[in-house]
This record gives sequence, C-alpha cells and structure tokens, in this order.
Amino acid sequence: MNRKTARVFKNFIFVSFRTNQVLNYLRGLVNFVDFKQNICFTKLYLKLLPELHQGIVSVSFKT
Repeated sequence: MNRKTARVFKNFIFVSFRTNQVLNYLRGLVNFVDFKQNICFTKLYLKLLPELHQGIVSVSFKT
C-alpha cells in the first residue's frame, strides 16, 4: 500500500484472515475494503472481532 492510501485509511483497523470462508462470511455482515485478504474495519466493527477470533490471524491498529 502506498503512502497516500495508508493516510486515507489511517483510522481503520486492518485485520488479516486465514481463509476465504471467513471473508465470505464477513461480506454478508459489513461493508469493507478488500486488499487481497486484508479487511479494513472502522472501529465500530471491533465488537464483531471476538465472535470471529478463530479466523483472525492478526489485528493491527492504524492511528
């Protein structure tokens, strides 16, 4: 991701998932930006993460 894009999404949380199955599940729940297998969430959707913890590889906070 280039610097311009990183600035645009600086307030988002990037979550990496193991499988496309998890991605497909999320497509039905929330709006997100898909960078290959990286999902950009606003902090509003942090409450969803505990339910999805089995499929989450890493969470990084962009502030």
